[in-house]
Amino acid sequence: MLRAIRPETARDVEETAFTPIMRRLAATVPELLAAAFVDEEGECVDYCSRIGAFDAKIAGAQIHVLTTALVELATRFQGSPHAYHVVADAREILVRR
Repeated sequence: MLRAIRPETARDVEETAFTPIMRRLAATVPELLAAAFVDEEGECVDYCSRIGAFDAKIAGAQIHVLTTALVELATRFQGSPHAYHVVADAREILVRR
């Protein structure tokens, strides 16, 4: 059964040059709930979301913490990772640095 695609959530920040890129990604992947672009401190620079703006920003920050730890660990053994994919029962997370 196909689920209806959620519309984009109203933004609480001005659009940046990254907004159209993330919108194209969301149009290409209708299951996508949020795409966030964060800086080196995990602060949200821009996002495109079908969930609440706050939730999208917090998810981006939390994933940044996980990514930082993963990069630190992986670099010791295999070199710096550029992407990772986590698959769980209900959702998936794809991160690309």
